[in-house]
Amino acid sequence: MNFKHFFFVFSLITGEKAFTQQQDTVAVPLFTVIADSSIFGRRTMGTSASDQSIRLKNIPSDIVDYRIRTRTIDISLPNLHILYGRRADRKRIVIFDSNFDNDLTGETIYVFGSDNSCQEEVYKKVRDSIAPVKIKYPGLSSFFFKPSIYVCGYNYKTADDSTWHLNLDLSYFRKGHFDVSKKHLTIVSNVYNRLPQFYIDKGDTTLARDIYATPPQRLNEPFYIDGEEFEVYKISPYFDTAWVISKGLTDISSGIQTGLFAKNINGFTMNGQPFSLSSLRGNFVLLDFWGSWCGPCIKLIPDLVKLNRQYSGKLKVVSIAYDRKENISRLNQLIKDKQMRWTHLFADQTQTNNVCEQYNISVYPTSILIDPDGKIVERSAGAGNFSELRKIIASCINKSK
Repeated sequence: MNFKHFFFVFSLITGEKAFTQQQDTVAVPLFTVIADSSIFGRRTMGTSASDQSIRLKNIPSDIVDYRIRTRTIDISLPNLHILYGRRADRKRIVIFDSNFDNDLTGETIYVFGSDNSCQEEVYKKVRDSIAPVKIKYPGLSSFFFKPSIYVCGYNYKTADDSTWHLNLDLSYFRKGHFDVSKKHLTIVSNVYNRLPQFYIDKGDTTLARDIYATPPQRLNEPFYIDGEEFEVYKISPYFDTAWVISKGLTDISSGIQTGLFAKNINGFTMNGQPFSLSSLRGNFVLLDFWGSWCGPCIKLIPDLVKLNRQYSGKLKVVSIAYDRKENISRLNQLIKDKQMRWTHLFADQTQTNNVCEQYNISVYPTSILIDPDGKIVERSAGAGNFSELRKIIASCINKSK
C-alpha cells in the first residue's frame, strides 16, 4: 500500500512578509488496532429501543425471554441486530448477528450474571474477561464491540428499558503511518465520535499520551512538530482514511496543548467587563474550568482560594464556569460565599464552540497553567492532581524571580 501519495498545493501567505509556501497533502490509510481502552478513553455506543418485529433464526432454546436491539452505523449500511435474553436461571445472554444473515448459528454467546446494576469493579472485571465480537461489513474495516448490560448513570422512562439496557463498548481505534516533509509520523484516530479526534507524532509516542493532560486534535485544528504546522482536514465516513496537510514551518504556534501559545479568549466577565486572555501577558495565568454541578470542582475551591492568596500579584486566576444560564445566580452565590476573588467567565453548555469546547475540556475540574510569555506549561485534570499542579506552579514562579 502506498503511504506516499502526495498532492501539491501552493498558496500565498500574507502577513508581515509575503511568501509562497509549498503545502504537502497525504492520504493516510488507517488500520484497526484492537484495544479495550486507548488514549481516547472508554468509548461507548448506545443501541435502539427493542424491536420485536425483527425475526432471528436459531435463538438458543434455553432463553425464556428476550429483546432485539439494533445499532445503526450509517444509513447506507445494514442495521446490526443484537439479541438480549434471559435464561431460567436468570443469567443474561447477548448474541450479535455479526454476519447480518438473521441467523444466530455459530455466533458468540455472551453470558452475564443476573444483576445489571452499575458496580464499577464488577463491570470492569467482566469487561476485561470477554473477547470483543468482530463485525465485518462488506468492503469496510472490521468493527470490534463488547456488550455492556450495566446501567451506569442512565435515566430511563420505564423499568423495562432499564431492565433491558444494552450498550456497546468500542474495543478498537485506528492507526496509520505516513511520510511528509521528510518526517515519518504516526496518526491515531478515535472511531465513531461526534467530533473526530487525532493524535499525531513522530514514532509511536502517541500511544503513551494522556487524553486529559494532552488533548487530541480535531479536524482543521493546527498541531506542530519541530516547528512545522500540520492539520487533519478530512476523515473518511468510516474512519479508515485521514487526509493530513503540512503547511510548512511557522513562528506562530498557538493552540491548547503544552508548549504552545494559549489560544486567546475574548469576551466578557460574569460581571460584564471586557476580557482578553492576551491582556494578561507578563503574568502566570491559571485557567480553572469548573461548574456549579461539579462536586469535585466545589471541593477544590478552598485550595484555589489559598493559591490565589499565596501568589497574589504573581498568578492571575481565571475561572470559566461551564454551566447553564439558569444556574448563573447559583454560580454568583458560590463565588461570593467561597470568596473566589478573581476573574470569572461563563461558558454556556447549550452553545457550541464555547470556550470549554475550544480548549477540549472533557473532565471537570481542569486547570491550565500559562507562563508570562503566553505559553501553556501544564494541563491538569481532576481534583486529585491539583497537589502536583501546585508544585509545578511554585517551581515556575520561583524560577521566574
